[in-house]
Amino acid sequence: VEFSAKIEGDTTGLSYSYAWSWEGQWGDNWSSTKLENDGQMTTETSGAFLAKKEGTDSVWIDVDDGKGNTAPAERVAVTVTKVPPAWTITGIEVQDSAYVGDDVPFSAIIEGDATGLKYSYAWSWEGQWGDNWSSTKLRNNGEMTTETSDTFKAAKEGTYSVWIEVDDGKGTTATAERVAVTVTKVPPEWTLKGIEVTDSAYIGDEVEFSAKIEGDTTGLSYSYAWSWEGQ
Repeated sequence: VEFSAKIEGDTTGLSYSYAWSWEGQWGDNWSSTKLENDGQMTTETSGAFLAKKEGTDSVWIDVDDGKGNTAPAERVAVTVTKVPPAWTITGIEVQDSAYVGDDVPFSAIIEGDATGLKYSYAWSWEGQWGDNWSSTKLRNNGEMTTETSDTFKAAKEGTYSVWIEVDDGKGTTATAERVAVTVTKVPPEWTLKGIEVTDSAYIGDEVEFSAKIEGDTTGLSYSYAWSWEGQ
């Protein structure tokens, strides 16, 4: 960060001392051209400091004309923030429903440059822990992964929540809001539509009846029952 003195008039022969500190602290949190030049001022008309960390840096300047005249400028504050990342996580790409037994893929929706990003994928069933959740960190001894997607097994009916944490390795992490996936049983490939049977018969007749099935009847088992006058 460069800074310089605002001088009105003739600047010929002026010497300068530039100084700066972080959060008004000393020790390792400040420096000056005098400190760096064995107590000597400089004829350079501007100075610069390295903004090392977030916070407020203060800068000030002393000016000397070599004729017994000196003047300090009031301190000026410089607010220092982290460089914004070149990426943003805006959500999670995942289906909103699945069947029991499905492998459900999900991934982070990243806007910007995803180079070097690492991910932690996690999921839980009905907000429970124990045997009802897992994550890539849990599987990888606490380590994140460079894989851009992951998958969880929809083991039982209910609601699974998935979320993703992203780290760029430069001090910036972000987590996407949790997304719900509703898991239901796999619907059968057949439907019972009714009973095929005559509506009248004579005493002594053998009356046959059967199930009306739509779809694949492979592997089906049946239970047939009958009663007289509801008794």
